Amino acid sequence: LCLLGFVRKEQSKDAEAERLFKEAETVLRHRVDTESELVVRALINVASVYLIQGKCDAAEPLFEEALEIHRRRVSEEPLWLADGIEALSRLYWARGKETSAVPLLEECLRIRKQHLGDDNLKVAKTLNDLGVLLHGNRKGDSAALPLFQEALRILKLHVSANHLDVADAIFNY
Repeated sequence: LCLLGFVRKEQSKDAEAERLFKEAETVLRHRVDTESELVVRALINVASVYLIQGKCDAAEPLFEEALEIHRRRVSEEPLWLADGIEALSRLYWARGKETSAVPLLEECLRIRKQHLGDDNLKVAKTLNDLGVLLHGNRKGDSAALPLFQEALRILKLHVSANHLDVADAIFNY
């Protein structure tokens, strides 16, 4: 069900993807431990589809439940969890809850560095996003600058100086 849901999501058939992910979540909750990693993934999948559809009120509690279950059950943080954490931080950010978004982006950054290394492009993107968030709420300009500098350094390792992401990082810097 989840694989078919991903296919439908890629085909921009969001309503069908939502139905498949919700069905997978229901099946998993009844057939496996309700706090298993599979349930966490299913919750994140459904919440992600809700975000695509602009249903933020429906997505937020699912992301929160997924993170809560994961934190209770698992000592190890898989890389895929960073995407769910990032999505919830973006949701909080969009809703003006910057104080809730910052620690989540910091957690996302830590997980990505742990799994991908310090010089990965996803790490650079997360550094840049965290810098933008801190700079935007005017409470962390001094904290934002080193994040922008590090993101720019990483980007320059991987892409040409004329790349759009480099221009974006320089603009933020």
